[in-house]
Amino acid sequence: MILKLKEKIKSSSGDDQERKTYKQLFDSIKSSRVQSKEQCDDLINKVNLKYVEVADLNARLQEKVLVISTLKE
Repeated sequence: MILKLKEKIKSSSGDDQERKTYKQLFDSIKSSRVQSKEQCDDLINKVNLKYVEVADLNARLQEKVLVISTLKE
């Protein structure tokens, strides 16, 4: 989509209004794309942190199960 808009901006036949419109669309999409990427990166980081947290909780739970098993014997 962005490449098509770039081509339209370059190949536009001198119509300033048309160039402006394509340029505005391009800038808007580019801005939205950057914002979406930042949001995705933030969500990926949060998921990774939760994954580590869950792994830690599972390890602690495993330790407690072993302690309980040992005490029962």
